[in-house]
Amino acid sequence: MSLASQSVAGSLLIDAACLLAVRQQVRADDFEVAADRAIFEAACRLADAGQAIDVVAIVQNARKHGADISDEYAATLMKVTPTAANAAQYASAVHSEAVRRRLSEIGMQLAEASGDMARTPAGIISETAAALEAADAAPQAGMCTSSDALSAFLDYRAQLESGQAVTVGTGYPGLDKLLGGGMLNQGLYILAARPGGGKTTFGLKVAESAAKTGACLFFSLEMSTEQITARRIAAESGLSIGRLMVGGGLRDEEQAKLANAASVLSTHDFRLNRAPGASVSDIAQAAHLAKNLRLVVVDYLGLVRSDERGLSIYERVTKNSAALKSLARSLNVPILCLAQLNRAAEQRADKCPSMADLRDSGAIEQDADAVILLHRPAAYEAKQPLPWEAQPLTAIVAKNRHGNIGRLDFDFWGSSGIIMEHRLEVGGGV
Repeated sequence: MSLASQSVAGSLLIDAACLLAVRQQVRADDFEVAADRAIFEAACRLADAGQAIDVVAIVQNARKHGADISDEYAATLMKVTPTAANAAQYASAVHSEAVRRRLSEIGMQLAEASGDMARTPAGIISETAAALEAADAAPQAGMCTSSDALSAFLDYRAQLESGQAVTVGTGYPGLDKLLGGGMLNQGLYILAARPGGGKTTFGLKVAESAAKTGACLFFSLEMSTEQITARRIAAESGLSIGRLMVGGGLRDEEQAKLANAASVLSTHDFRLNRAPGASVSDIAQAAHLAKNLRLVVVDYLGLVRSDERGLSIYERVTKNSAALKSLARSLNVPILCLAQLNRAAEQRADKCPSMADLRDSGAIEQDADAVILLHRPAAYEAKQPLPWEAQPLTAIVAKNRHGNIGRLDFDFWGSSGIIMEHRLEVGGGV
């Protein structure tokens, strides 16, 4: 029997005016003794309903909701409570005791989970971290008063006025303008295209731009580290990706370009996953460990694993999309997630994609702060452009919660992966 728990319940019976201070320190599930918890919950219900609160009202309300509280127990609580003036301190002690109990339970669950070979270590770590965070969650976690919300917004405005970054640039001024200043911290951004449509190349450009000012984590779930690095060097140097990957010996001038590009890229805080696959738990673990994190890029959503077994592709993508949205909020950085488009656009006369073409889950559109669709008309032409020739590439901002929709035109060089922006049309037909 916890003396602190009894003292909190007794304080509420003696003087209900202490309820506000108690609610700031303790939550209902902190009470180990059911009767003490019932008294606290009854007092809260009466207060929320605007009804008078005294010992009789509390006991009657608790009994009405199924609690077995005798008159003798209520009298005992009031007798053993030294003073209601210290109710906040008693409540704080109750919360501390509860946190210790939860930590002990988490320890036992961790020991059990570590022996379950069907679970991944990353998943266990992620779940344990979430449980540890929840163990000491403040009462009414996640809620704030109107005053607190307004204060937080004014702080946000002060950051804007002082020039502090609340967005991450894409490396393309026109796209940043269209998005409302760049990718907003805590936002989930979707970049989608058909296979071979340029989404990895475009995503790398955005990642490279972010890596100049802080850490950018790039999770490539389709290409090896060598393939991604070759694309980075090609975009920086103008060298052919093919020459870098399978072209054999390089000429002296090509070696010089490679060395110079490598020197420039080495100054960027660009981090690439070594393992071929990753779950949202894996991504979260790496992101939480990163210092000065600016951006997370995932290539691509359909290949993100799930820690749950037996899910359909639709279920997996739906869950992962929501989880990445939550992760962006937790990290306070944007997440750029690449995605595949289905073949529906190929049936249209203009071959132009729409959000309805997003593959595997309708939740992607719902969760995203902005959706950017890439359209490369040459992909549908019988005669393909030569690799060293520029070809048009259109980025369609089809959804944008924080700015405009519209189209941007780019020149795309397939051999090197260089993409250059050249025209902006705001609000154009999407």
